[in-house]
Amino acid sequence: STNDLPAFLTADAAAAGRDILVPEGTYFIQNTATITSRLRFEGTITQPLDKRWVMRNNFDYPSYVDAFGDETLALQKGLQALFGLSDHESFDLRGRRIQLDEPVDIRALNPTLNNVGARLVIRNGQFEATDSPGWDPTVVTSTASYAGDNSKTLTNVTNAANIEVGSLVTGFGVGREIYVRAVDVDAETITLNDSAGKAQASQTYTFTRWRYLLDFSGMPRINRFQIDDCEFRCNARANGVLLPDDGIAWSIRDCWFVRPRERAITSAGRACQGISIDRNQFVAADNDLPVEQRTSICFNVNANDAKVRDNRSEQAKTFCIVGGGGHIFVGNHFWNLDDEDDTIGTAGIVLTNLTPKTTIVGNYIDTMRIELSPEHRTETAALNNFEDIGQVTITGNIFTAQMVADWFNYIVIRPPGPGYWIEGLTIDGNTFENFNGGTHDRVDTVDTTFADLEHDQTRGLSFRANTYKRVREFTSSPVYLEHTETSANQVWDIGTDNRLPFGGRALGVDGVVAHGPSETAGGSPVVTQPFVDTGTGADGNEVKLTWSEPVKGTVRLFIRSDLPLS
Repeated sequence: STNDLPAFLTADAAAAGRDILVPEGTYFIQNTATITSRLRFEGTITQPLDKRWVMRNNFDYPSYVDAFGDETLALQKGLQALFGLSDHESFDLRGRRIQLDEPVDIRALNPTLNNVGARLVIRNGQFEATDSPGWDPTVVTSTASYAGDNSKTLTNVTNAANIEVGSLVTGFGVGREIYVRAVDVDAETITLNDSAGKAQASQTYTFTRWRYLLDFSGMPRINRFQIDDCEFRCNARANGVLLPDDGIAWSIRDCWFVRPRERAITSAGRACQGISIDRNQFVAADNDLPVEQRTSICFNVNANDAKVRDNRSEQAKTFCIVGGGGHIFVGNHFWNLDDEDDTIGTAGIVLTNLTPKTTIVGNYIDTMRIELSPEHRTETAALNNFEDIGQVTITGNIFTAQMVADWFNYIVIRPPGPGYWIEGLTIDGNTFENFNGGTHDRVDTVDTTFADLEHDQTRGLSFRANTYKRVREFTSSPVYLEHTETSANQVWDIGTDNRLPFGGRALGVDGVVAHGPSETAGGSPVVTQPFVDTGTGADGNEVKLTWSEPVKGTVRLFIRSDLPLS
């Protein structure tokens, strides 16, 4: 019970560059303290959890274990010191494995700290969840009201006091990866990380709060935080990392997330702004289930400017759900397979913004798809009659599929309602291949659950220079076709053989060239050019060539499914 801090401070002042040896025994440190000399421990110390202990000359995890004699407490005190302006930019775990019975609650360690701006790092260690009830999720059901003009807020929330920040929100019409960002118990309101989409005006919601090995929820703002070379052994009990409410330029790199219960990295707020997720390995816990029964997601992003590079995801249902815009995906490899025939495949990357300004380049995508799904939109129909879906570049990727159903597709657009059209979508230079001898129909489709696209308004769509193997219908825009008319006709009807992307219309012809002579029925050459009518046929995916007189012959032409940019 005696405060031994004065003795430590006296020894520190007298050490003059020498080590301080802490002899056998237990020593009580009553207040926050910083020791500048190097410490060696035969005994241990105790300290209130809200006080900081900073060892300036041996600031690493093994030294904190020596100081406190307990692995979990040592981690807590070390991270507390890191955030408490300890004159160190990083806390090195020195390759140690730390078994945890419950989450490391960063807010509880730093209850008065509201803004961290300096770059800080945790590196070089392993966090492992034990088989403890401390990892059991909390599930709360509650009724609430919702209005589209206040789409990130639930009002009249029953049981608000029991709902935790960081809870996943599920209910009818709610888009994927909607989380509780803040709770106002007195006002009975909940702030969400994004719009609840097409939720009803009043309904029952389920709020599921998983437990994370590193839990930063409740921290108002942390910028430039970095996690390097760490393994999160979740053992299907815990999730990995829950980000704080706000922040910018986080970096999680060279880490392993092994068998998280449901999620590896979760953002319930805006701390994902400018996040870098690089060279990580994600190993799902539900890989023994059929694909359609899996629920695991590697990470979500709500804000802008994520950089996702050189990661590998093994058997997670979904690689990521991404809102905001300005994202870059390069060099990632993600797949989701099972032993079932005619697997349906699942989403790999889901972009929930209408125009996310995103590039997806040089990735390896196996039996998964890219979805353009603005499911967080509150409006069923587009505003002002029309709105565009696009500003996405998908280039130079490897798409493969194994044992998939005929209707499996790699790229899916899901309009949230009528009045939406494509503008600014590039899908060039990719390879599409079905392995194991199987085939499927095509690589692209529109999910018409809510509505089809307004195909007559398509602009800025490029879908070319892709290669196909064991795919029945090769998609392209412009599509390069050869047509032969064996008998003389003044009007030629030319179809596109379902090769225009996303069920598009034939809206333009870039060129018509006769290959060989165009001749009358009697064999006389005709040197005039035909004119073109576009969007003909029952589905609008054909064109008509009209000649000056009936002719026969062969032409090659480029037909495209978009209008000129205005």
